Amino acid sequence: MATNSKVRRRADALRARVCWKEAMQRVLVIGSGGAGKSAFAVRLGRATGLPVIYLDAAYWKPGWQEPAKADWAARVTQLLAGEHWIMDGNYGGTLEQRLAACDTVVFLDMPRLLCIWRVLKRFVQYRGRTRPDVTAGVQSSVFDNLIVDHLPRR
Repeated sequence: MATNSKVRRRADALRARVCWKEAMQRVLVIGSGGAGKSAFAVRLGRATGLPVIYLDAAYWKPGWQEPAKADWAARVTQLLAGEHWIMDGNYGGTLEQRLAACDTVVFLDMPRLLCIWRVLKRFVQYRGRTRPDVTAGVQSSVFDNLIVDHLPRR
C-alpha cells in the first residue's frame, strides 16, 4: 500500500511531466557536429510525442547538392509553420528565424575531442550508406563535419 508521501510524489511527478510537455511545443536543438543533436532529438521526441525535423534531411539533396537560398528560406518557413516540432540542426542563415519561432532551445556544448570522436565513429558506422537523419543519396562525409565545426580557424 502506498503512503501519502509516495502518492504526493507520484502526483507531483505527473504534474511536472504534464507541464513540461505543455511548455515545450517547438524545440530547437543546436550544437556542433558530433555533439549528439540527432540522438537527443530522437529521445526527446519519444518522451514528448513531438515530431522530429532533421534540417540535414530538409537541406541536402542527393549528391550533397545545396538548395538555392530562396528555396531554403521558403522550406524553413514551411517547417516552422507547424504547431509542434523538435528541430535538429545548424544552419546559420536561418538561425534567427528559428530562434524566433521556437519556445525552447537546447544547445549541446560538448568538448571538441568528444565531437570529433563521434564524427569519426559515425563516419565508420555509415560509410557508404545514408544516415537516417539525412536525405537518401547523401552519404556520410567525415571531412565536412571536421572542417566546418572542429578545426581551428585563423
